[in-house]
Amino acid sequence: MTMKLYRQGLDYSKLLNFLSYKPKTYFRYGYVERRMALARIVAGSLLIREQRIVMIPPTQPIPIPWDPHFVICRHFSLLSTKSFDHCKDNIQIAHWDEPQDYRNWKGIIQCKYCLTEFQIDFKNFGERGNAMFVTKWQDLGQGQSPLDHKWQSHVAGQNGRKWLPVEFDRGSICATFEQKEHFRFEFDGLLTLQDKKELFRKSPYKWPENV
Repeated sequence: MTMKLYRQGLDYSKLLNFLSYKPKTYFRYGYVERRMALARIVAGSLLIREQRIVMIPPTQPIPIPWDPHFVICRHFSLLSTKSFDHCKDNIQIAHWDEPQDYRNWKGIIQCKYCLTEFQIDFKNFGERGNAMFVTKWQDLGQGQSPLDHKWQSHVAGQNGRKWLPVEFDRGSICATFEQKEHFRFEFDGLLTLQDKKELFRKSPYKWPENV
């Protein structure tokens, strides 16, 4: 419906806002999480950026939740600490004694089967804890038909044998959404002073015992 109104030259801002959401804070065992999302129409396609920020107590050796649950898309998820180990060629994990600003120079990671890309970065906030930033961008297409290849890439069934590879330039979705080269995206640039105060006020959260 958003794309239909867009093509008809009508006001689609209300529906676009439904696809976005302002920062929200969630409590998990051992950490606090802040989520936000923004939808935009760029060059005739519906794009969405979502960022999740988790604050891990500084006593933990690495800034990853003990029970991570990061569903990037239908084809790629980080659901355990072991899943990060499997991705070590693409995700470089920071340690608590890293410099205060730590950019993951592995950069943007692409999904092989849908128009999704993401990156994971870390930032040290001293005694407040260590933050992990998970940022992803998705291109949902023009919305003209449910058979559109971009949309179909996101809603393909669970049967991995039927997944079809997609090709797109690395960093292109991020660059289109941000309107600048993907390597110029500042992962902590979306964190406002109010967001930071909210995270600091609620962190560090009690770490679960016997983990």
